Amino acid sequence: MSRSSNCEQTPNGCKWCAEHPFDVCRACARLGRSAARLLDAGGLSAAQVADMLELDIARMQRLAHEERQVRDLERYKRDRIPLAPIQALFARRQEEDPSLSKTRAAELAEYNSRVEFLRTMGFVRTASFVRKGKRYPGKHRTEISVEAAGRIVRAIGYAPREVQDL
Repeated sequence: MSRSSNCEQTPNGCKWCAEHPFDVCRACARLGRSAARLLDAGGLSAAQVADMLELDIARMQRLAHEERQVRDLERYKRDRIPLAPIQALFARRQEEDPSLSKTRAAELAEYNSRVEFLRTMGFVRTASFVRKGKRYPGKHRTEISVEAAGRIVRAIGYAPREVQDL
């Protein structure tokens, strides 16, 4: 494997990474991904992987460890959450305030159209579409983006921290 030309190596690793101790350059991050992948696949020792990547064993192990930490954090990243709790919260809010209609909620959440709000909330099917001559029917959504959920929850009068996973 060859290193990027922007990654000047010093005895302690990359010059850029040495100057920025709390960050990793793209070339070193790529080396870390390669090291973690080779170590996790099994069959190769740390010394063999370090030799393949032309790195010191300690540096290779540190880069692999940092890559594993990034992978671990990615497991907990949530871009989307289930829609059912948001729908239940909306229904409860409508019981408390009968004047809160879906149209009014769409206006409060600053949606461009009522239909967009209804589709986002899973009350109506998404638009059907045709691809390569085949028609695909719309579906009722079961998940919502964290951003949209927060926007809707705030619009109907709740704090996002009151909703689990939000």
